[in-house]
Amino acid sequence: MARSTINRRDFGKLLGVGALASASPMVLARAAQAVEDIEITGYPAAGSVTALDGFDDAMKVFMRDHGIPNGTLAVTRGRKLLLARGYTQSALTSFVAQPDTLFRTASVSKPITATAVLRLIQDGHLAFGDLMHEVLGAHVSDARAKQITVLHLLQHLAGWDRDLVREAVFRDIEISSRYADPLPVGKANVQRFGFEGYTLQHNPGAGYHYSNFGYFVLGQIIEKVSGKPYAQYVQEKVFTPLGITRTRPGMSLQRAAGEVDEYHTTDTSPPVFPNLPDPVPDPYGGWNVENCNALGGWISSPVDLVRFAGIYDPPTDPAQQVLNATSIQNAFARPSVASSTATSWYGCGWRVQKVSAGLNTYHHGSKRGTWAALIRRADGVTFSALFNRNEAGVDYYGLDSLLHLAANNTTWPTFYDLYDIYY
Repeated sequence: MARSTINRRDFGKLLGVGALASASPMVLARAAQAVEDIEITGYPAAGSVTALDGFDDAMKVFMRDHGIPNGTLAVTRGRKLLLARGYTQSALTSFVAQPDTLFRTASVSKPITATAVLRLIQDGHLAFGDLMHEVLGAHVSDARAKQITVLHLLQHLAGWDRDLVREAVFRDIEISSRYADPLPVGKANVQRFGFEGYTLQHNPGAGYHYSNFGYFVLGQIIEKVSGKPYAQYVQEKVFTPLGITRTRPGMSLQRAAGEVDEYHTTDTSPPVFPNLPDPVPDPYGGWNVENCNALGGWISSPVDLVRFAGIYDPPTDPAQQVLNATSIQNAFARPSVASSTATSWYGCGWRVQKVSAGLNTYHHGSKRGTWAALIRRADGVTFSALFNRNEAGVDYYGLDSLLHLAANNTTWPTFYDLYDIYY
């Protein structure tokens, strides 16, 4: 795609287009307190399009209230990228975030994995009703696990319940001991432990129970069916058609080129890698990011994530179409366990909320040191935000209401598209 230049004069034309029409006085007052020590980078230049100021206010308030050093935000409307900014609380860090700085996405990785599975199904290589153990050629100790289907895994209906039993993907030390597998343990033994080490907590299909292990298994299925490494298949079938090249699997102990400098938390864990002190800061050896790519291990920028979310909008360029209309409908379909009057449910990799205009679809990601959000609104607005602080026991979901408030009170500029800068 040809890149166009959006200059200062063009943005100047938008001055006065319409400031935030009716933001909360409390939000604005708190944002004013935060403005002096939060540096904003990216496009359009802060303050040059006053109609978008509400998004800056939301980010400033959230970062100030939660002591977050770095954050990033991207906003699209009608497939146009209208805002791409980095935010830095200079009192807490010297690292300056840019709109395309890479952050861990935690469970925002799940829509990515689900999209890859939907593509395999769309291409006829897999079916929703295929049985997990047959696809993988795996032994399961609980006979009920032979009933688990691909759809069960996508919709968190397989029967594993993390509220009752700690998930296999986070039991590396126990797996290492049981199978004499030196740390870091391999994915094969994580799968083996999950299939043989304990029984299901519920019958498959009986109810919704969020399962990271279920999405780990989907990653294994992608590799088995495609014959390619998980990340390679995702890159080829999901990201490449969109021109996304910087999003990649994260690493436990190394920082990728372009990645934020640090993930902040006071929480510690026993190390799941050798030759580390005990305990370690949870983001740095407290869990195996490489084993968890399919459930929570991707690193990305909000610019790439809103671009990815456009897969689920009506296509404008056939070359960029990853999923067809049927696949998209299946992604958001009401699961069998949801009542006919339900207004919210978990589809295939997306949480779904019925609203008057249609369906809002979204996912959050939470891991110590990381908070992520990707939200598609029924009115055609999509936003993604990524941050590098997360502490146990702290509620970060208030960000959503701040961003929705900004979106609801924005007079949207229409003449530019920042995607031309990034792709």
